Order: sequence, then structure tokens, then C-alpha cells
Amino acid sequence: MSTQANCIFSACPHDVILDPEKWQAVVNYLHAKKVFDGHFERHTSFSEFAENFSRFDLAYAHPLDAVDMVRRHGFTPIAKYENVYDEAVVITQKLNNSPSFEAATRGLTTFVNGSPSHAAFLIEAHDRNIPIGYQPVPKDNYQEVLMDVALNVAEYGVILRSVYDDMLVMRDNVVVSHTTSTKKLVHVFAVSPRLKDKSVGIQNALLHMHEDPAGQAILARLKCGRIVPFGAMDIDKLESDLSVCVFEEI
Repeated sequence: MSTQANCIFSACPHDVILDPEKWQAVVNYLHAKKVFDGHFERHTSFSEFAENFSRFDLAYAHPLDAVDMVRRHGFTPIAKYENVYDEAVVITQKLNNSPSFEAATRGLTTFVNGSPSHAAFLIEAHDRNIPIGYQPVPKDNYQEVLMDVALNVAEYGVILRSVYDDMLVMRDNVVVSHTTSTKKLVHVFAVSPRLKDKSVGIQNALLHMHEDPAGQAILARLKCGRIVPFGAMDIDKLESDLSVCVFEEI
């Protein structure tokens, strides 16, 4: 069992690719506010991240992982970024003269199965009453998705917008044909059962970060204007929104 002095904070592997030190800055900020005494633990693979849920005392997780942490591991959801949503870009080759979202739902389409971008794609199709009939080409990561489209292995690719914005390799070979606008999926800060009695203090510190220069500097690195509350009812809605997604069985 963790004590306050050796607590672990970890963040979604999507968010530790660039400037992972920003998360240690978050830990240092919470420590200065006397609400969290621990360290940041980096995980770069989603399987490894998920395997360690039970070890984490505080986490920042993508929507599917957040629901899992709350439902299966007893975490308490406390906060999210304000007006920041997990959306997908749909990419295709530049030579594709008539790309469309509808074509991506029935073509040879590559994606990271069960990821937030895949979920956003499926939710948008559901909301627009477009049936899914694609030939799936599941990949382990977004770079492989980009490569498959760039090399014409697949007609379309689905990538998390925030990840695509930072990708460099092979981007010149593809174009974005569509960006989802579901505004339903978010990453979530959540506290483990071990630190439940600290959750209000941690939440308050996060919610007021925008009010002081140190917090503002960290929020700028997080690409977030401010952090706002996210609670049990929000998790219920998030889970409901995700329920329309039918992922591939692999």
C-alpha cells in the first residue's frame, strides 16, 4: 500500500511523447500545494500503462482507460481540461480525388483498435447514422497508421488529432480529409481508492492552477487554459457515449 511519501502519478502514453517532464512539473506543483507527495512514473505503451493501474495513486488517462479505472479499480474522477476533446483526423493519400468520411467507413481503413481516435470515429458515424462497413486494418500505433496510408497499404487512416499535430515523418505524403467533432471524449484526472481522502485537495489545486504564475506556466505546457471538475455523473455520460462503439475482436 502506498504512503503519501511514495505515491505514484502516471499519465496516458499519448501525452508523454513530447515534453514528459511537464508531468513532473505537475507533481512538483501539487507537492508545493501540500496535497500530493510522490513522483511521476512514465509508461510509453498502453498495455504497460494498463497493467499498472492498481499501482497508481493519481492518473491522467484517456477516456476508455478512465472508465476502466473508475469501474474496475475504484478510482475517483476529479478533473479534465476545459474545452479540450479527443477527436480523430481521417487521413488519405494526396492522390485520392474524392475523399469523404463516408468512404472511410466502408473502405480499407487503418486505425489503432479501441483507441480514443477509433472511438471518436465510431461515435461520429453513429451520430450521423452512417453504418460501419470498412475493411479493418488494425495497427499497434499511430505511426504505423500513417505509414500504411502514406505507402498506399490502406485507403484511409484514423489518428488522434493531438497526436497527428505533432507527427513529422511521412506527413507530406498524406492529407487530412476529415476531422471529427463529437465533443464527447476527454482525458480524465482520477485518484485511486488509497488517496480518496486527498481527492478534494488534489482537485482544488488542479482547478486553481490558472490563478497563479507557476500554474499558468504548467498549463501552457499542457496546452490547456484551465482545468475544470469532472465527476461521477460525467463518467456515467462518458461510458454511455462509448457504448455505441463496436471495436474489432483481435
